[in-house]
Amino acid sequence: MRRKRLQDVEEEIDLNITPMLDVVFIILIFFVVSTSFVKESGVDVSRPDASTSERKQRGNIMIGITADDAVWIDRRQVDIRAVRANIERLHAENPEGAVVIQADRDARTGVLVQVIDQSRQAGVSDVSIAANRHKEIRAALCHEAFTARMSREHNNSNVLCLGGRVIGSEIALDIVKTWVETEFAGGRHQRRLDMFS
Repeated sequence: MRRKRLQDVEEEIDLNITPMLDVVFIILIFFVVSTSFVKESGVDVSRPDASTSERKQRGNIMIGITADDAVWIDRRQVDIRAVRANIERLHAENPEGAVVIQADRDARTGVLVQVIDQSRQAGVSDVSIAANRHKEIRAALCHEAFTARMSREHNNSNVLCLGGRVIGSEIALDIVKTWVETEFAGGRHQRRLDMFS
């Protein structure tokens, strides 16, 4: 009798987590729908300097133009004739996004004008050209000690940026300590930095 009673009690205890899973999926769907993804150009360029440059808040379609006039969109090289179609596709994914062109200082102006023209023909009226505001400033946004170390070793960063609302004080101290103690590696990294000056 007692054994039967224990079995009844065990069968009665049931935790229903279905409503919790529903809430988790609704939150997940909300974040997926409301998130805006930045499409990187996929190539490093040596941007020209401009004292009047301004920070672009919604530059979601990034286009890179290298020194040899190769056009890069979404981490792949694109023929100049296909720029418009690629921008139309990316603009359909994010209609609020602007186009930011990262042209190397040695890129031909004609290619830059063609890319701007293709962007405007694709229906994007907000087209900007990326430039360095201050020639000698190399800022690094770091979220952990690894990026702090790499920003000093490879890029010789001289300004450290930390997110106040996303990093706790212990991690922030670790990042600052790592960043201050790390030396610039030089070598192949120095050659890249020389292109900026």
